[in-house]
Amino acid sequence: MRVLVTGARGMLGSELMPFLAARHEVSGTDIHELDLRDLAATRDRVQCFSPNVIVHCAAMTKVDACEEDPDAAYAVNALATRNVALCSAELGASLVYISTDFVFDGTKQEPYNEYDMVSPVSVYGRSKLAGERYVRQFCPKSFILRTAWLYGKNGWNFVDWVISTMKDKGHLSIVTDQKGSPTWTFDLCRQIETLFMSDRFGLYHASGLGAVTRFDWTQKILTMAGIDKGSLQPITSEQLPQKAKRPANSCLDLMALRLEGLCVMRPWEHSLEDYIKSKE
Repeated sequence: MRVLVTGARGMLGSELMPFLAARHEVSGTDIHELDLRDLAATRDRVQCFSPNVIVHCAAMTKVDACEEDPDAAYAVNALATRNVALCSAELGASLVYISTDFVFDGTKQEPYNEYDMVSPVSVYGRSKLAGERYVRQFCPKSFILRTAWLYGKNGWNFVDWVISTMKDKGHLSIVTDQKGSPTWTFDLCRQIETLFMSDRFGLYHASGLGAVTRFDWTQKILTMAGIDKGSLQPITSEQLPQKAKRPANSCLDLMALRLEGLCVMRPWEHSLEDYIKSKE
């Protein structure tokens, strides 16, 4: 397969590139090389490489920054995605669009499956949902892949931040009223390849199996890293100065992967343990 990865220098893209290169011909692009908001430039790049698959990782993912600059969020997460979808369809390539758990409002008590109603509460969530709609509209050979609470070896992530902050400052305050499904980029890379090799197009949830609060996740991180948890303090979201609202529950149920027999995701605790060991 010839695979083009957008956002190739981001946390997911930078892990996906070498992962896929072992079995596929892979090319990557990032904002420093190509502005996906430019349809003509995007079309030239796609036609030049002529991929069988495009994995669209590029996005504006800083939730509070999206709230501060909605125009930028929609330009990157929606219009650029439209351009990639159009170019994929013109070429007949499959498209994997990486979306988010933030398309849900967080009011459901159980994990969200692919058939639940979407109702994002932030600009980030709304702009990513707009991207999903463009993909459905313009690219029939597509996989929409919602993931959550992503962490990996390349770039800033919550796991590394917790460990470094506790080592440097000796104390942390973490919210107890946000629940989600932590996801290691390595596991997500495996799931992405499994999907695009299947040609079973559609909407999928792909995250670590299970659910945990931010506070309990932090406790597990510190335990696995061998760091004392004595100075870890519970707080609520209202005590945290954030511009964008976060869904209280964004846990994902991987129903579509389960029904298709395509799920390769693992329990979030197992993945976290392997990730922390890989950093030693």
